Amino acid sequence: HEIRTPLNGIIGFLDFIGQTPLTKEQQKLVNASIISSKNLHQIINDVLDLAQLEAGKVKITKKAFHLKSMMENTLSTLAILATENNAVIDYQHDSALPIYINQDPTKLGQILLNLISNAIKFSPNSTITVQLKLHEELPNQLDCSVIDKGVGISKQNHKELFKEFSQFESSSYEKGSGLGLSITQKIIAALNGKIAVK
Repeated sequence: HEIRTPLNGIIGFLDFIGQTPLTKEQQKLVNASIISSKNLHQIINDVLDLAQLEAGKVKITKKAFHLKSMMENTLSTLAILATENNAVIDYQHDSALPIYINQDPTKLGQILLNLISNAIKFSPNSTITVQLKLHEELPNQLDCSVIDKGVGISKQNHKELFKEFSQFESSSYEKGSGLGLSITQKIIAALNGKIAVK
């Protein structure tokens, strides 16, 4: 709270200033400040999430929830990002899946947001396919695939992909904290799942 609250205040005040009469130059500076503040906010959130995960302080709150609705709600929050990148999300929901599952919907949503937003950012002007089905060998588990048409990642970088602060020079997208996939992997492990890349 000591870190997040002042930053939320700065973002809020900048938004408020942006709605007042400004010169073009002032508006440009305010917009740049808002973007920088939001980027910093995301990096701080990533670092704090990682600290909690490494300290084993992740609270898993399982409950029964409607699986398809949760998936569709999560995907709807990514609609603006997809539009900005001229990308389309093709969601494929296996009819054999249970209607309700018992899991932590917030953590599952966070995993999906991290993976799908990455796919959108790194493969603009294309279709991102999200497939959800029952695991072939483990009937009590779900198998979720996020398939994009980006430039891809070389085999030697596959091992580095889930390491903290790892970023690859080939990525043309703006740099983040390099923590997103590391955090995602740790959350998946906390839910007794696994993540892999092809």
